[in-house]
Amino acid sequence: MNEKEFTELIPQLPEELALECLTRLHYSAHPVSSLVCRRWCELIRSGDFYYHRKQFGFTRKVACLVQAIPVQDSDSKPVGQPRYGISVFDPVTRCWDWVDPVPKYPDGLPLFCQVASTEGKLIVMGRMEPNELGPG
Repeated sequence: MNEKEFTELIPQLPEELALECLTRLHYSAHPVSSLVCRRWCELIRSGDFYYHRKQFGFTRKVACLVQAIPVQDSDSKPVGQPRYGISVFDPVTRCWDWVDPVPKYPDGLPLFCQVASTEGKLIVMGRMEPNELGPG
């Protein structure tokens, strides 16, 4: 095998066609697709890829909400502060889904954080830990 085979988006496929295949991936497939190889990860996370998808009509508006994460065990009562995550509603498919946790906060978003979106990215700002709320 030569070095070029390791740098092609999809081996034995012209770059333009491979890019068009990746462009058509549903946004929910991006996290898994970015694990295929370093090149796919860099491409999928790039602003250029987002603009390419937008130019060809493969992006769409979704509603993102900060919501309490449901307790896994329905028999147990919630203890302490609720945990929060980001849910997404896709009006085209009429489906709700959870966004993967923010790496810095795998157990849920901090209280009083702010969430904004711009150009296909969600921005999470601010923090306050629940243990900081107690009497000093």
